[in-house]
Amino acid sequence: MIESSPLAQFIASFTSGETSPVLIMAIAVVVHSALLVFPLALASAYLDRKLGADVQMRIGPNRVGPVGILQSLADTLKAIAKQDVVPSDYARFFFKMGPFLALALVFAASGPIPFAQSWALSDLEWGSLYSVLMLLLVQLVLFLAGHSSGSHWAIIGAYRSILVLASFAVPALLALLSVVVIAGGASFSKIIAAQGGAPWRWLVFNHPPTILAFFVMASSLALWNLSQPFDTPLAGSEISGGISAEYSGFRLACLRALRHCQTVVSCALLATLFLGGWNVQLPAETFGRASNLIQYLVFVSKIGSLAVVGAWFRWSMVRLRGDQIIYHAWKILVPMGVLSVALSAVWMTVTGGKGFLGIP
Repeated sequence: MIESSPLAQFIASFTSGETSPVLIMAIAVVVHSALLVFPLALASAYLDRKLGADVQMRIGPNRVGPVGILQSLADTLKAIAKQDVVPSDYARFFFKMGPFLALALVFAASGPIPFAQSWALSDLEWGSLYSVLMLLLVQLVLFLAGHSSGSHWAIIGAYRSILVLASFAVPALLALLSVVVIAGGASFSKIIAAQGGAPWRWLVFNHPPTILAFFVMASSLALWNLSQPFDTPLAGSEISGGISAEYSGFRLACLRALRHCQTVVSCALLATLFLGGWNVQLPAETFGRASNLIQYLVFVSKIGSLAVVGAWFRWSMVRLRGDQIIYHAWKILVPMGVLSVALSAVWMTVTGGKGFLGIP
């Protein structure tokens, strides 16, 4: 069981050989979710609110904790204490479980992503495709969650989530295919092995065709998030909250936390596919097990940089209409994705797999 999980093997190295593999795998799941991903989601929530306040000249969170860093925790406790109101006419399972299923899919998408050399929950042969498909399924779950409430506003938001799913699935998969062509495989381990720790050895700089793929993937992942200007399924100023119109209490808090978890996983996916992932210009054997911590910090810095750029765009742009989303996807991103795949194939044929200026 633990042979396919680098993180489980890393944890097992601290235990005796008699420890149950099931217990080790369970610990690995908890460590991955609670210590590697969730703290980054809390940091993303604080960063988004603070940067948004700066961009729009508001105060932002500044009451709970030093400079407001505990505001997200306070909001979570407040949401748990609030009454959970359920509509009388609804599909019981999907309305109640929709927010939790969506969060579970986002955490599942983060499973194959290596946060360090030994800190990946699983090492799948098609790990990158798996992560992208899990993020796509989130939109389907949100459709079911919104449609099940019976509210007209929520149903409109639910169909908008399907609009986003149908529009940006193809561009994202085309961008991923461009990376697979250059890396020679779809597993994250192969994709990272095709890159280096120095910026000039990252795919986005070392192989020029992937520049198009980077923008296509970044645009697709941005539209899957539920934050402005890409919050078409929610659109509080237009359809009264969209898919979250009938949610309250802790389930509403889960829907609000979903976009921050998606931001972290999306930025981690981009950093792994195009920016070298956890690669560091240091020999791992120098620091032993502690090298994973250094790699994690480097990886987090890349995630944070992408999150800052994303927050900057979110708070500086107006919301996109449905027709603008369709136009952007099918007339801009799909041709760019097809062109990136074709150029990647030509590049690999002409250069024999070498990067820019012959750098392997």
